[in-house]
Amino acid sequence: MVAIGFAFLMEGLRFVEMPMKIFNIIIPGILGLRMLIFSILLMVTILFFKQGLFGQKKFGWESVANLIRKGRVEK
Repeated sequence: MVAIGFAFLMEGLRFVEMPMKIFNIIIPGILGLRMLIFSILLMVTILFFKQGLFGQKKFGWESVANLIRKGRVEK
């Protein structure tokens, strides 16, 4: 899950390395800027989500199996 999120985030930040024109101001593309932004986002996540992104809940194959079983029982 984390690897998929990492890949999508890195591709989503690719635009910051391209030259941009905002209100007749030309901003040159800076190589490595997306890695800098990603590392800052990672540090903020570590600082403010000390319990993890899911908090006290665990996410794994057992929880997925439990969700599937609960869905079958309720029907």
